[in-house]
Amino acid sequence: MDTQTNKKKENDKDRAAHKAFELKQKILELQKNKQYSEVQHSKKQEFVFTDNKSPETVLNQRNWNKTIIIEKRPEISSEELLKNIKYEYECYDVQTQKFSDIINNIENNKENFYPPEAKHLFKDYLKVIDILKQDLKTMENNIKKNNE
Repeated sequence: MDTQTNKKKENDKDRAAHKAFELKQKILELQKNKQYSEVQHSKKQEFVFTDNKSPETVLNQRNWNKTIIIEKRPEISSEELLKNIKYEYECYDVQTQKFSDIINNIENNKENFYPPEAKHLFKDYLKVIDILKQDLKTMENNIKKNNE
């Protein structure tokens, strides 16, 4: 029976990790689409050259007769990154508390909005949030390590 319980726990952990990965991918895709649409709708387009060639060389090779404005993206300091990570971590804590309260209300038949079947969904959300919080801690540790 212990092996079945361990397998179920591993399955649940794998499923939660997979859901967290899918959510991250969706967020990245949405951000990418948002950035693309912002570039399409802005009057001033931004181009960043990532190869070793200068912009003039690239323009001459393409016989480009228009001007391109190249702006560097603002760099975020380590302190700002750590502040953002702290804020996100606090948001995850608030979500964890809300979801836990909903689960408790469902168990005590006090929940007025969510049906009892939603309890498993909120438990999955809690697992996903735990994984995301672990990722934030890893990011925070890496930033601190790089600043040393």
